[in-house]
Amino acid sequence: MDVSSFTQSGIVISAMCVTIGDYNNDALQDIYITNIADGNVLLKNKTLTGLHYFTDATDETNVGFYGTAWGSNFLDADNDGALDLYVSGAEVGANSPSSTFYKNDNNGSFSPTFMGFQGDTVKSYCNGVGDFNQDGFPDIMVSNFAPYPSQLWQNAGGTNNWLKIKLQGVKSNSQGIGSKIEIYSNNGHFIKQVTVQPMIDISDFPAGPYIIRLYSSAKTYNMIQIIKS
Repeated sequence: MDVSSFTQSGIVISAMCVTIGDYNNDALQDIYITNIADGNVLLKNKTLTGLHYFTDATDETNVGFYGTAWGSNFLDADNDGALDLYVSGAEVGANSPSSTFYKNDNNGSFSPTFMGFQGDTVKSYCNGVGDFNQDGFPDIMVSNFAPYPSQLWQNAGGTNNWLKIKLQGVKSNSQGIGSKIEIYSNNGHFIKQVTVQPMIDISDFPAGPYIIRLYSSAKTYNMIQIIKS
């Protein structure tokens, strides 16, 4: 059933890509949609008397991009427990709105930064997130348009902690798609959900079983609950 009108998510744009994640750690999954020069859209998930609806949080979060955007992914680049955002762009040149990494400021907004992304000014389409060297920090693979080669951006890492959980489905699918992981710590309540989109670092995509890395600056987790939907 189409509930886009009821949930206020029925926007009309030249949508290219959708990525899902809880950028503000309120235990609700938000939606980021890429677009052409009119600007990308971030839909913040909210609830009212138990009913979900969305509001446009693009301006307040500073993630409009305003270029020809294609692929996008939420990722916790520094394992501080707050999802950052990487967006691929299809315009070439240092003065064009090419690919952008948005650092989560932990205050409901993002700051664009290009530190560590020198040369990321080519025509890009798709990007994926994974941990190719198994150091606990997510790296970014970008598919570019010819003649530009694809790029693998290795995360330099840091000192924050991480936890790896290997899921094995027993009923609906062997990969554990649809599972929801809830993490409780002194830092707060975090929710990660497994979809076919590698929004939370699915290393064995698409074969499974999925290895999920739950990034957080917490030194200890008080409780981890896995729910299979």
